[in-house]
Amino acid sequence: MTSDTRMAARWLPVVLLMIGSFGSTSSALMGQDAVQQEIQRLMGQELTEEEIVNRISTLGLSRDDLRGRLGAMGYDEILPTLDAYFDRVEGAVNPQAVSQQRSNELVAALSEMGLITLETDRELEFGRDSIVLDSMAIDSLGLETGLNVFGRSIFEDITAQFQPLTFGPVDPGYLLGPGDQVQLFLTGEIELAYNLDVTREGFVIIPDVGQVSVNGLTLTTLRENLYSRLSSVYSGVQRGPEATTRFHLSLGRLRTNQVFLIGEVTQPGAYQMSPAATIFNALYSARGPNMEGSMRSVQVRRAGQLAGELDVYDYLLRGDASEDFRIEQGDFVFVPLAGPQVSIEGEVRRSAIYEIKSGEGLLDLIEFSGGLSASAFSGKIQIDRILPVDQRTSGRERVIVDVDLDDLNSGQFFPLYDGDRVFVEPVLEERTSRVAVTGQVQRAGDYQLVEGMTVQDLIRRSGGLRRDAFGQVAHLERMNYADSSYALTQINLDSEGRANPNPLLQDFDRITVFGNAALSTRESVYIGGEVKDPSTYEFSEGMTVEDIVLIGGGFTANADPLTVEVLRRTDDAIMSDQISHVIHVSFGPGSVPFEVNDLDETPLALGRELASSVQLEPNDRVFVRRLQNRRSFEDVILTGEVLRPGNYSRLTRDETVTQLVARAGGLTAQADVGGFRLTRDDLTLGLDFEAALANASGPEDIRVFPGDSIYVPEYNPIVTIEGAVEFESRARWVDGLSVQNYLDQAGGVREDGDRDRTVVTYANNERRRSGKFLFFRSDPEVKPGTVITVPEKLEVDGGFNVDQWLTRVLSMATVLVAINGMSN
Repeated sequence: MTSDTRMAARWLPVVLLMIGSFGSTSSALMGQDAVQQEIQRLMGQELTEEEIVNRISTLGLSRDDLRGRLGAMGYDEILPTLDAYFDRVEGAVNPQAVSQQRSNELVAALSEMGLITLETDRELEFGRDSIVLDSMAIDSLGLETGLNVFGRSIFEDITAQFQPLTFGPVDPGYLLGPGDQVQLFLTGEIELAYNLDVTREGFVIIPDVGQVSVNGLTLTTLRENLYSRLSSVYSGVQRGPEATTRFHLSLGRLRTNQVFLIGEVTQPGAYQMSPAATIFNALYSARGPNMEGSMRSVQVRRAGQLAGELDVYDYLLRGDASEDFRIEQGDFVFVPLAGPQVSIEGEVRRSAIYEIKSGEGLLDLIEFSGGLSASAFSGKIQIDRILPVDQRTSGRERVIVDVDLDDLNSGQFFPLYDGDRVFVEPVLEERTSRVAVTGQVQRAGDYQLVEGMTVQDLIRRSGGLRRDAFGQVAHLERMNYADSSYALTQINLDSEGRANPNPLLQDFDRITVFGNAALSTRESVYIGGEVKDPSTYEFSEGMTVEDIVLIGGGFTANADPLTVEVLRRTDDAIMSDQISHVIHVSFGPGSVPFEVNDLDETPLALGRELASSVQLEPNDRVFVRRLQNRRSFEDVILTGEVLRPGNYSRLTRDETVTQLVARAGGLTAQADVGGFRLTRDDLTLGLDFEAALANASGPEDIRVFPGDSIYVPEYNPIVTIEGAVEFESRARWVDGLSVQNYLDQAGGVREDGDRDRTVVTYANNERRRSGKFLFFRSDPEVKPGTVITVPEKLEVDGGFNVDQWLTRVLSMATVLVAINGMSN
């Protein structure tokens, strides 16, 4: 909300109060158009079409309900506009277009009825954020606890669920007044119906009857008064069964009252309310008290006097609306600052911040919170308290107070102070009056300790011993309360669970009944290698090698069923250097599901035992070896300038590059034969495919392996010159031009360039380097697609340099020749 808008929102109640205080009755009862124009002028805003759709969709009213309310209020001319917006809410394909003026009229009518607010979505969002920020400065209790103020959430969402009736039946105590519409129906000898509007002077005019005063009357009182007036015109109207003409009264349209909401409310201002509206309805229309507002003493002032007061807690906690009376024209609903606020959290049903009145204490707060939960510990209710100013001393400003709820339940009153934080702790997790039995009994677990219970009693309550129980010894562990340690007592048991000795049990005693397995070690066997689930498995008597292979999930695709080894520990492994010996076994076809294909079955006759006949012993280790000649069907990837690129599986182990390309339909016309690249294990290898074609199956026609990737580039007659040259560039390839020719085309080598270390990279990713011996330099051949790279010079400290050595030698030779000439 902008600063101007905020200022307008603040001054709006004042403007309306001035109108109500100094104006006449007619000016106080501002027309609907005038009120709406004033609000629009002060707020300076309009709702967008999307915002209007959002407001209508959240009202909770059907199309017919809302049409009935608007019609009863005399807004028949805007019903087509309402229908157009409901079409949008219901997702109609082509809804009727609505002008901004008609939209504003609909918004004004809904606002007059208190159904929507005039704030835009953005301002509503900003307003909520602003409220939160304000509370951060003021509501320190909410910041410390992280709790919400009780009751505030009910006012946060704008719906029509708490809006009063604007048409239809009213309660018998409803008092008629200006603006109401009374419906009169005559039936019998005559059939007549009249819609009678109550004038500002408080009367209605009935045709042929005349003026009848109705102001301040109920429908029941009016009905009694009409008997004499109607019977003077219609002779059939009488009391009792002799009447030949009867009449009925009903209310059509209800009037609206202008009510002012001031004080600590979220949206203060003037509101047009139904005459059936109560204090709570008005409070809800203004979105409730703000962060500083009270919910315990909402006041209604009428003609300068206090007409009544509403405690919202009665409404929310007990459903008691006896003090929620109807508000009248010109009433002021005033929300004062909140009283003392305290919080309660922990083991209560509704943790929140509550406002307390004078005379309310800790028991009342617990009642507000819904009472203690089943797990609450009533012996210690702890209060974190900031002492009132008059109770503080130096260094003693905040204290902890513990309260025993049992003392309060006896009638003692415990007062609370503003800012108190009440914590209700849970009961301890430790469970008493219990004993436990574990191990080989039918139903192990915790049991209630009853007076006189013995070890034998507990075993019988747990269902007795299991079949595999070790029926000789059980352990009784008893807690030493001095240090929480346990002392162990051995108990002898027979097969029926009778104990000797059979001591009485104490709280927290634990009995452990062992099984026969506790006296032995579980034996196991291991299977590894080419099986699907290699692991250690429990040994069973009679288990064979074939059984353990099946338990291990069977063979993998690479398993050699004719090469299975069993490693078995020797009996004298401790005294001998030989730890174990190996048993070789084989699987006959069909023993374990496996496709033998063309495997040689001759090893079956080479002294190996069949796996189904070799029984395993504890701790045996079985290994299924890998079949070396098992073919792998992993693809070779062929991409680039071939007729049929894609993934290819090898036909033979010796398939070569030329054979694979031939299977792919050969090369395209744009293929660069000299640019073949083969990538294997993430490393690229340059291929001389021309040489491979010239000598198929020769050294250049290499074998392909699973996972290889072959790329054939497009012919590229361009040479790239890069690195430490004057102008990095590209040049057209010309047969016969040398590396130096292309470097000259790039402006030559820069001063920091190292010409002697020039690198030539061919299209197949093969690299060669320029060489130099004394004064002679040799450069690689330049082919189409070549990249010439001149690196920068390396800064080397010391070391041997040929050029410097030759210079020094020539200098020394010159000096020697000169000396020799002088001597001659």
